[in-house]
Amino acid sequence: MIKAIEVIKMRKDIKHLIEKYFFSKSLLAEALEVCPKVLTDLVEKEVMPQDDKFMSLLVKLRGIKREIEIAEEYQPGETK
Repeated sequence: MIKAIEVIKMRKDIKHLIEKYFFSKSLLAEALEVCPKVLTDLVEKEVMPQDDKFMSLLVKLRGIKREIEIAEEYQPGETK
């Protein structure tokens, strides 16, 4: 994995999640367990996150994306 390329994807994912699902940086930041400034720095100021914060964000973003996929496919009354 190349960190710089993953950060590009991460920025795009964050922008998409804010626009379509969370509607504010604060709500997404809360879901990612970071302060909104971290998202502002990453997306708007294009600051490269430190390795430990990067890995944490990457794992949490992947989890949120999986949960959204499950929610999008959910059919009421369906049991698994």
